[in-house]
Amino acid sequence: MVKTEWRRTLIAYVIRTDVPGMNRGEIDVKVDNTSRTIVVSGTRRKPFEKVVLATLVDEKRYGYFWRRFNIPDRVANFDKVEIFIWDGVLFISVFTS
Repeated sequence: MVKTEWRRTLIAYVIRTDVPGMNRGEIDVKVDNTSRTIVVSGTRRKPFEKVVLATLVDEKRYGYFWRRFNIPDRVANFDKVEIFIWDGVLFISVFTS
């Protein structure tokens, strides 16, 4: 499970999901206007390190993840969606007008 914050502002629904170390090409975002859902999925891979003697602590989670968000508001405009990553955070905005 990825850490997510979901808010409604005056102009949009804004979903912020922590995806440290991942780029936009490793994350799939599907927007479905019919079911009024957004599905975020991807795979966080463990980096390969050639010269590690021992791992002392590893609290990161690796592997496949997905989250589904049901947008409750009928005024949300699924034709007007912005998606970008900045500083390890995936931003998805579904505008309401």
